[in-house]
Amino acid sequence: MNVTATLEEDQLLDADSYCEFLNDIPMPVVATTRLLMKQIREGDESLNPLVAFEFKRFLKSPTMRRYFLAAAAQYKRPHEAEHVFKRSSELIELFTNEELLIFLLSVFMYKSVKKKSGNHAHWENMSHEIQLRIHSAFYLGECFEGVGPFHAWLALVLPFFTMAGLLDEKGAFVVKYLNALKDVNELNRTTKQREIFKFSLTDIQANICRRLGLGASTSNIIYTAAFNPEDSLNDPGSFSFQRDILNTWHSCLIRDASIPDIKHHGHYYPSEQNQQVLSNCYKDRGAQMIDWLECADFDSNDILSANDVYQLTC
Repeated sequence: MNVTATLEEDQLLDADSYCEFLNDIPMPVVATTRLLMKQIREGDESLNPLVAFEFKRFLKSPTMRRYFLAAAAQYKRPHEAEHVFKRSSELIELFTNEELLIFLLSVFMYKSVKKKSGNHAHWENMSHEIQLRIHSAFYLGECFEGVGPFHAWLALVLPFFTMAGLLDEKGAFVVKYLNALKDVNELNRTTKQREIFKFSLTDIQANICRRLGLGASTSNIIYTAAFNPEDSLNDPGSFSFQRDILNTWHSCLIRDASIPDIKHHGHYYPSEQNQQVLSNCYKDRGAQMIDWLECADFDSNDILSANDVYQLTC
């Protein structure tokens, strides 16, 4: 189903204009996301030499190295926390292809959105929510069989990056957008957005996916979930089903580190061991979760252990 065909060319251009905050993302980043997406679609878990080469180039930047070390401190503790990483390849090999992908997407989208909206009154709350959702994308994506960090990132993080990118100087656009949708059910939400604003958040997300090199298939996943939610809510393999389950788990874990008291498909129910891991990760969030996307400004040496960066960010 080509749902974008219902938009006129000027509407598509309007939606794309709200993605201009991504213009500064370097082409090597987009090329690397394309390589990673190809491997993920093919089920290839090996580290592509070209991907490794690009990440080694990224890690020559002290800022990127600090991002990477902080992410390792957050998601690979405590096993790797005391290890001093002297070679970039050691850091890269800690992460799966999906984790490398959402790391790269998160870092460069965060930098781009912060550049556009960082002075906005709502930015602090919005940025904190984005960071919490990135945590959940890593943790839940790993614990839920058949979901993976990338789909978890699409479901939990991309909508909030999109909303943060829409902040204007007074936040009027976002406020108007949210108020218009308060009493609209999910089935009609995207259609209603198009009626009011000529395009929808879904259209903007699809354009973001295109700009980031995530492919038409990723855009189609998002469109299908938006336009056919009832068709896929009972299908455990659908993105709609994944999105709703992931958001339910995220809300419960963030609220009180609890496991949702709902019946749902076993495919999306972690093992007892992983349930305990999740609960531990979300208990006392101030101590357990670091805002690693804000770590780049710390003054540090090039060779650090992940635990060093963790201590800097606490």
